[in-house]
Amino acid sequence: MWAAYTLVFLLGALIGFAELISRYRDDPGALFRIRAVGIYVVINGVISLAALYLIQVFDVVEAADGATLTTSTELIYEILLASFGGAAFFRSSIARAKAGDMEVAVGPSFLIENF
Repeated sequence: MWAAYTLVFLLGALIGFAELISRYRDDPGALFRIRAVGIYVVINGVISLAALYLIQVFDVVEAADGATLTTSTELIYEILLASFGGAAFFRSSIARAKAGDMEVAVGPSFLIENF
């Protein structure tokens, strides 16, 4: 079980780091000199951990046709759903509102954007 949580944390952190690399294409090496990058990557890993925990508590993963999944297949689905789903959820917004001269996201992405 700890291996699943470790893998989910690493995948979530990797997704966060890949997002930063895509934003700073001109000088991705500069990311290694910015302290906040490490914090951002860890936050992404923690988001994935929280997603895996909630997926397992609420038993979200089940076969579409009502068949039973093997424990290992279910765990793989949970890992993928938590890693990529957690990242997608916290980057989504319901709407965008104007606050002065800035646009502000309304929804979970508000947390990530403000950090």
